[in-house]
Amino acid sequence: MNHSNQMGGIAFVAASAASFAFLPIFAKLAYAAGSGIYTLLFFRFSIAAACMFLLLLALRRPLPQKRNFVHLLLLGGVGYGLVSFCCFSALRYVSSGTASLLLYTYPAFVMLGAAMFLKEKITARKILSLCLALAGAVIIVGADFKGRLLGIVFAALSGISYAAYILISSRVVKKGREIESSAVLMLGAAIVYAASLPFAGFEPPKTAIGVLAAVLVALVSTAIAFVTFFIGMEKTSPTVASLVSILEPVITVFASALILSEKITVNIVIGGVLVLFSLVITMLPESGGAGFLK
Repeated sequence: MNHSNQMGGIAFVAASAASFAFLPIFAKLAYAAGSGIYTLLFFRFSIAAACMFLLLLALRRPLPQKRNFVHLLLLGGVGYGLVSFCCFSALRYVSSGTASLLLYTYPAFVMLGAAMFLKEKITARKILSLCLALAGAVIIVGADFKGRLLGIVFAALSGISYAAYILISSRVVKKGREIESSAVLMLGAAIVYAASLPFAGFEPPKTAIGVLAAVLVALVSTAIAFVTFFIGMEKTSPTVASLVSILEPVITVFASALILSEKITVNIVIGGVLVLFSLVITMLPESGGAGFLK
């Protein structure tokens, strides 16, 4: 693989990680301006879906076939919609860093789910990764149970539901059709949250900063984040892209401290290191050089 092409791909994935990393921060700014969860998620997916479908038109890429289209629509509405709801709900009760790091326990749960339901082999490395992720999650939570149990539960559920979403999407998303699939997934989520507004109420941000934050959630932390990730992955490899994506929770923790004045506690540092180690163990290739750890 060409070195400059590889470095360009890494730069795209790093840009994607940074874009995703600011999602909790933008969401908290929108909440502070009076936005409701359902309204913010509707903005996120409807604007992002529109951008993705415009991109498909520009690239002249066809939509997925009818049966796959319906499956992707359901996966986006139910699967990714649930992940986002849990994550955005957690942000109402816990810090951006805590929510992001607990979400990033998902690779360990993916491995566990793959072993249970897809009959993948359980190895010492997989067990070590799962133990590190869970230990890190427990340390991050630390004394946060008091008064914030609901936020911890939502953050933990975001990681578990994301793992389930990934396992299902591995059977639904066609290889080489990730951008097309993402557009339909976002459309499915947008439809679900549009349908929820008559019941949950339309609660848009009440300040200019809040409106800007809601738009940035959709444009930067969803549409741009997805597109740059796929471009980067095509230029590098899924393994390299996954490793570079580990930057995301790290950026979230430090950016939250700078922008939202959230505290970086000893619990977050120690637990975060354990979660990141579990990610590295999960995503590094085998010594033989092929594929993910097995």
